[in-house]
Amino acid sequence: MEHLKKLLPMDIPINRQELERKDCLNKLQKKEITAEECVIRLKKALQYTIPLESIKMAKDGPDIYLTCAELGCVYNIAMKSRDEAEEFNLDLLQSVTRQCIPEDSIHTFINMYELIMTGVASRLGDAGEYEKSTEISEKVMKECLLTHRMYMLQDCLYNRLWNQIEAAKKGTSAVPAIPIDRELQKCIQLARFCKETFYEAFYIQQATELIHP
Repeated sequence: MEHLKKLLPMDIPINRQELERKDCLNKLQKKEITAEECVIRLKKALQYTIPLESIKMAKDGPDIYLTCAELGCVYNIAMKSRDEAEEFNLDLLQSVTRQCIPEDSIHTFINMYELIMTGVASRLGDAGEYEKSTEISEKVMKECLLTHRMYMLQDCLYNRLWNQIEAAKKGTSAVPAIPIDRELQKCIQLARFCKETFYEAFYIQQATELIHP
């Protein structure tokens, strides 16, 4: 990060924005700052190029354009917020995504689409909206397969399985028809293929806990 700061001109707002976003996410991962501090810094980074309030006012309008860096800031703000604004931020993220990434352009912006909508699906599942969450995960999987992208498939498969298990626990749906062990093996193999060692270990642990508690 320090080397990049020396190489990139900091008088260009988008450079400051992207480096600030990466830096504060890195510090959050290392637990050097809290999620609340991270959100404050992300909002500041976003405002190097556009005020968050402007995005909020425009979210229901017909025309809005955000760069990938700005979309990344909005995404991280929504994902890290855990206060009374959480639901609004999630709605804002979905609204902005629909406007910035139209249905006929998803393949062009698949990298941002899969990142944002996988995060949205995860948060909806946490909120108990299992059907909506699963619907989004399956949509992301379809788009990823159409563009030959494998990176997020394991995440979507696990989210779908998790939704089914949680819904069954609460009696809102039947127990998953697909064998849990088979779905987890898919997740493990996909994570291994993509060299996602953290997620591979996570799925192996889940297989141990869910199948052999």
